[in-house]
Amino acid sequence: MDINSTIGVNIQRIRRSLSVTQEELHHRTGLTRGYLSKVEKGDGNPTVNSLQKIADALDVTLEDLVRRQK
Repeated sequence: MDINSTIGVNIQRIRRSLSVTQEELHHRTGLTRGYLSKVEKGDGNPTVNSLQKIADALDVTLEDLVRRQK
């Protein structure tokens, strides 16, 4: 799995575990729903700034977003 796919899977997993919708994440981050959807699908190429906004909104670290699951 490439890094963008790993990030997408992690964001979606964390977001769902917190019962946060993409719409709510959009409001928390200021990032568009379309952009968030692309990132979650592994189709986006998110910047570090975008990842930090997402991490802050989900109350996790950047490492949590990029860590490969075993």
